[in-house]
Amino acid sequence: MAGGSAGPIQATAVLNSWFGTLTCTYQLSGAFTGSADNTAHSLSFRNEYFVKSGGSGLCPGEGYFSASYGPVADSSQAGSPVVTVN
Repeated sequence: MAGGSAGPIQATAVLNSWFGTLTCTYQLSGAFTGSADNTAHSLSFRNEYFVKSGGSGLCPGEGYFSASYGPVADSSQAGSPVVTVN
């Protein structure tokens, strides 16, 4: 099976403002990095930098994304075992 690329990571934000609903599109600037914690079986992302790629001129020009997910489990396997990263 050949490798490939899914394209840039994008995010869309829908903001309610005094001017109505604004739809803003952002693309990741640089590499998307995170960390895995095998004790908590979680993934964390901190201060991922996104820049505006589309939308209203009233949209903020940039933003940061942080999130933690866990416990991460493999629901395709019987019993949905937690995921461990090597």
